[in-house]
Amino acid sequence: MTDKPVGEVLKTIRRQKNMNQKVLAQISGVSPGTIGKIEKGTTRSARRTLCRLADALDRFGIEGAWDLTGGDRRVPGTSFTKEEILDRVEGYKQSRG
Repeated sequence: MTDKPVGEVLKTIRRQKNMNQKVLAQISGVSPGTIGKIEKGTTRSARRTLCRLADALDRFGIEGAWDLTGGDRRVPGTSFTKEEILDRVEGYKQSRG
């Protein structure tokens, strides 16, 4: 985890992977304008938005993506990570035969 502002972390990660804001917007579903505002620190981002960005970056194997959320991988509005939810769904499916 890092003590840098979220926008600075996002910009660093994105640039390390030679990714522009438009590409990140396409893979995350977050608008390029919002990404720009986050990177400049001119807006406070909802945790849901940061999770969408982190998840998109994580799917591309980008190290440190979850630093955007302070390392918190819980799905917004729940106390579970995406992996825990998927495991529970899979277990439910298997129990139903």
